[in-house]
Amino acid sequence: MYKHDVELITQVFTQYCLEDPSFEPKELISRTADLFQIPFFRQVPAITMAAVQQDGKALQLASERLKNDQPTVLAAIQQDRFSLKHASKRLKDDQATVLAAIQHDWLNLLNASDRLKNDPTMVLAAAKQRGYALKSASNGLEDDPATLLAAVQHDEETLQFASVFQGDSEFILAVVQQDGTALQFASDGLKDDQTTVLAAVTQNGLALQFASPELKGNREIVLAAVTQNGYALQSASPELKGNREIVLAAVTQNGKALQLASDGLKDDLATVLAAVTQNGKALEFASPRLQQDPEILKAARQDGQE
Repeated sequence: MYKHDVELITQVFTQYCLEDPSFEPKELISRTADLFQIPFFRQVPAITMAAVQQDGKALQLASERLKNDQPTVLAAIQQDRFSLKHASKRLKDDQATVLAAIQHDWLNLLNASDRLKNDPTMVLAAAKQRGYALKSASNGLEDDPATLLAAVQHDEETLQFASVFQGDSEFILAVVQQDGTALQFASDGLKDDQTTVLAAVTQNGLALQFASPELKGNREIVLAAVTQNGYALQSASPELKGNREIVLAAVTQNGKALQLASDGLKDDLATVLAAVTQNGKALEFASPRLQQDPEILKAARQDGQE
């Protein structure tokens, strides 16, 4: 930009823009990138708004007055999710501004004022994206049942940051009823609690992998797990992988779970027939003898034709 251009544009903005912030001459706005390199124009609302809409990071070069302007800061955040760190102290302590930033990325909780870092609404908004946000709070919100339960609904990993509740049977029961895999963050005692584990595997059969060794050999628990997800058979005890009722329930839910059954049941006509009826591709997991059985082959072909 030539010197006379700078002088001319400066004269125009001095006369109009600073007196009327709504002044937006298109021919000048189109040169935002050039204008914003000149400190004078960083105090002009129209130029600054255009700059942050193009690149949110431009907020760091704006005047202190415009770093304190909510529409400008929100526009910057919309373009660059971490622009909150360049906002004024007032806006970092403004609930609406910080919440908008957190909704773009939970890490913006770290850029908020100390007051809002510990505000339940802010922390919960962040924790809904990433449970680790609770770790960022310093006022014990990770030990607040209502906040924690709400956060766990969105991210079960939140529970790992709340050791106080990992052994709370009532709380954990409520959590695993929403997401069975949250059982992995429960205390060892609750991983060995039949009521808790049954609730977990009923919601998600694959939660069986987090149960205690004893409950992986519990018929009622394992039957509930494989009924919900046949592949849960993988976590069952060796004895139950050879239990006809258990394996039949697993392959009825998912025929390919036959691969997880004992060799004896891979050679059992009723079990293999149920598996290939559910999924013809399960034939590959049957014993060599049953892979040649006419009834089994017919059922497998029929499934493949559907």
